[in-house]
Amino acid sequence: MSYTSDLETRIARKVTKAITEHRLVEDGDRVMVGLSGGKDSWALIQILEVLRRRAPIDFSLVAVNVDSGYEGYEHQKLTETCAARGWELHVEHTNIGETIEDVLDHRDAAAERLLSGRAQGDAGAAGLGQR
Repeated sequence: MSYTSDLETRIARKVTKAITEHRLVEDGDRVMVGLSGGKDSWALIQILEVLRRRAPIDFSLVAVNVDSGYEGYEHQKLTETCAARGWELHVEHTNIGETIEDVLDHRDAAAERLLSGRAQGDAGAAGLGQR
């Protein structure tokens, strides 16, 4: 079975070398792949699937997605693509997006204070920054 392109061949050789040198996958392993939906994670799971089919050992792939809770994230695309390719998919639903937004809001407020000079006034009132 040959690879579908020169690019696939180059990537497969590099991934195979890493797997072999570091003994990353053994017979019977279930390999978990963090699947965000971005190009990198799609490329990784796809090349691992190509290698899984060609490998002299038996291993399976399990895609895992951490749902950060952002509105508009298209979970259906992940679900449909994984199902079409026969990949097991686990989605862990969280509200981490809210936490991230809170942290960013606090960071933005602090940056606004620094940029507006209010922090300098606060530091001066506290006796900081005086020679």
